[in-house]
Amino acid sequence: MNHYRSNKPTTIGSIIKSSLKRRHLTNKLSQYANFSNWSAIVGEKLSAVSAPVKIINHKILIIKVIDSVWGQEIIFNKQKILATINKEWQNLHLEDLRISVSNPVEFKKK
Repeated sequence: MNHYRSNKPTTIGSIIKSSLKRRHLTNKLSQYANFSNWSAIVGEKLSAVSAPVKIINHKILIIKVIDSVWGQEIIFNKQKILATINKEWQNLHLEDLRISVSNPVEFKKK
């Protein structure tokens, strides 16, 4: 192993980028970056009461909702939401959505 160290200063950005790459997190980070345009996917009304939380197994999106009624609204529109996500979000092909009812206080902080 080469322990050569350069005398040049290293930028924090290059350190973070290198660390993410070593841990194989670059692709996951780009997937989660898509969460910022959630309202463009589901619309303003639905985005006010829901939010993407995480992606599991590279194909299932967990969505938190303010209550079960809004969870049902997402389920009724599942195919449309999945089609839009798979068209719009980079590096991702989702197969399913899962709903998690969350604390309504979390949505008031938005």
